[in-house]
Amino acid sequence: MSSLPILVVPHVEGTLSVDVVVRADQTIEVTPWQQKLLLPPTGDSAIVFFDLTFSERGRYALNIDLLYQGHFLQSRRLEVE
Repeated sequence: MSSLPILVVPHVEGTLSVDVVVRADQTIEVTPWQQKLLLPPTGDSAIVFFDLTFSERGRYALNIDLLYQGHFLQSRRLEVE
């Protein structure tokens, strides 16, 4: 099992932490399925990566949700082929 790099982002006053959750059907393995994304008051945020493993070729759909303190903020559906 390979280890993922650890990104250390310094805390900036006013930074918000949101959860990014990727949902998919059973034919896609998403690792990890949830990550924290730190949103600074200005500038760009860090990047989150999700490893996707597909069981076979075809068309797939992923639902990407953003949550803040357990409250749903937004969702996007991404279709891949």
